[in-house]
Amino acid sequence: MPQSAEEIHALAQARTDPPDLRFVEWPAFPWVADGGRIVAKELDPPSDVDRVRDGEGGVGCWRCEHPDEGVVWRNERWVLSTNREGRGGLLTLWLQTREHMDFGDMGEGLAAEFGRLTLRLHNAMLALPNAGRVHLGKWGDGSAHLHVLAMVRPARLPQVIGSFAVEWDDLLPPVPEEVWQREVDAVAATMAAHDGT
Repeated sequence: MPQSAEEIHALAQARTDPPDLRFVEWPAFPWVADGGRIVAKELDPPSDVDRVRDGEGGVGCWRCEHPDEGVVWRNERWVLSTNREGRGGLLTLWLQTREHMDFGDMGEGLAAEFGRLTLRLHNAMLALPNAGRVHLGKWGDGSAHLHVLAMVRPARLPQVIGSFAVEWDDLLPPVPEEVWQREVDAVAATMAAHDGT
């Protein structure tokens, strides 16, 4: 995080456009406003079938149809990508296999490489100025194509911690483009120093 906690806080204080809060309307969002209070939603009854993910069975898979979109580093088996649009103040990157597979489909060799790449990615992000922690997340409900989120959160912003950092990323104003690009370039260069381009 090239920006300090003070710089991020100043950006948030100066923000005049409201943050995008569409995520509160997602069916999975567990809270609802009730008479000025926030309360837990009632849990819906079980459905007959589980949710069908995007790209299930390799059909209609966004990553397979856009293999180079947002890619900042790659090797023969993996891509690291990012998407500036719609992101907040935290750097988020996605480590994905080139081949269409789910997490449990990795063989031992690919899984070992995943471990090494994840460690390298974690350390590259943690080495950014003003980085507090790096969060890694694997949620398998959105896409059937193997993808793992890596997110760096800023140091010294006590609310932007743990699993709530994901929500704060939707709420914080975007960092300036040149700052974001320096972060991406630094991480990609560290990855390429070991393997890939």
